[in-house]
Amino acid sequence: MQIETFLKEKKPSLLREWKLLLLEAYPEDSRNFFQREKDHFANPVGSILFSELDRLLDMVIEKKEGEELEDCLDKIIRIRAVQDLRPSEAIGFIFGLKGLVRKALEGFWGKSGSYANEMEEAIDRVGLLALDIYWRMKRQLQDLRVLELKRQYERLLVRAKVMAEIPEKNPG
Repeated sequence: MQIETFLKEKKPSLLREWKLLLLEAYPEDSRNFFQREKDHFANPVGSILFSELDRLLDMVIEKKEGEELEDCLDKIIRIRAVQDLRPSEAIGFIFGLKGLVRKALEGFWGKSGSYANEMEEAIDRVGLLALDIYWRMKRQLQDLRVLELKRQYERLLVRAKVMAEIPEKNPG
């Protein structure tokens, strides 16, 4: 049996443990809610996180790269970037997958050293991509906050009659 096939067979237990790693960053009440509530409309965050985590695990096992991987990661990291999490909490679950895979592959270690190394390198690449996405999301949030502060300041100055509102020119 190939190791990739073995990991695909172990996927349900790997995914269950990986979900727990993902949820460690949240308070206990939130963790319980995410796990208990299965309705997509009642729990959109948990639904997106878990469905994309499932897709992500498939892509990691198959060592896929590219736009599909980035899209999947983007959905997870976008959610975690707007939450009050430290960067290590937001993306640490990805690196935690290494330990889960090592544990799953204990019986194959002797025969699969190169595959295990490739798998860990693939997880590292996914983690670094997640860090890039996290940074990009945080940067976008920062830019939006600065833009909103500028608008508020400008409205305040207009209200105080310190500055006159300049009407937009309509070329026409």
